[in-house]
Amino acid sequence: TTTSSSSSYNETTITTNGSLLCVAGPSGMPHHVDVSQHDAFASHAIWGDALGLLSAVGYGAYAVMIRLYCPHDDSEAEKQTMSMQLLLGYIGLVNAISLSPVAIYILLFQDTTVSIGLTWIIFGYLVAKGMLDNVLSDYLWARAVVLTSATVATVGLGLTIPLAFVSDLIMGHGNILDATSIMGATSVLAGFILVNIGEDIKEADNEEEEDSTTNTNRDSDVTISPPTCCLESEMKDEGL
Repeated sequence: TTTSSSSSYNETTITTNGSLLCVAGPSGMPHHVDVSQHDAFASHAIWGDALGLLSAVGYGAYAVMIRLYCPHDDSEAEKQTMSMQLLLGYIGLVNAISLSPVAIYILLFQDTTVSIGLTWIIFGYLVAKGMLDNVLSDYLWARAVVLTSATVATVGLGLTIPLAFVSDLIMGHGNILDATSIMGATSVLAGFILVNIGEDIKEADNEEEEDSTTNTNRDSDVTISPPTCCLESEMKDEGL
């Protein structure tokens, strides 16, 4: 019990530290804003941060719901839960039904320049972008939530920060190369590694507990029969 509680404490500590690093990394990175736009940026910063926080809460709840109600193995208990493909299909259907009238109204009556410039080629690009950037990426992310955990998959989204940082370097955007940006990108990467280590420790502990429970149940089902010599002696005493 002491070993299990100590291992659980280590897993929680490692996962918490990794999550804090993932939060501290983007927070420490500077905002590269034009000085002439600084006043406008400052006036909307609080409102933007509040919306970002609300979005993060909703996204976290969405990830946890997927992990709880979508199956992640082939057991009978898991087959009783909701199919992930069905869940994503219903999300797309609800969005299409509720937002299509709004999009059609904007195209026809509000912004005529968009409807005039919308060719079949552009429409095809939009469909391809939606399939790759929305459908495929959301499906892969949801599968990552089911196969790992909500924490690992959500923290993994933060890897877009160091990847974007490397992309800016390759494209020659030298204005982002400073100490705080490098530390922020490194913190996100280190946090992702720590969270994965913590989840691996947790999974190993769960497997060890399952094996221990199985062995205990197996031992309790074993019946101890008396030796053969004792049975023969008892039969002779009874005159059998």
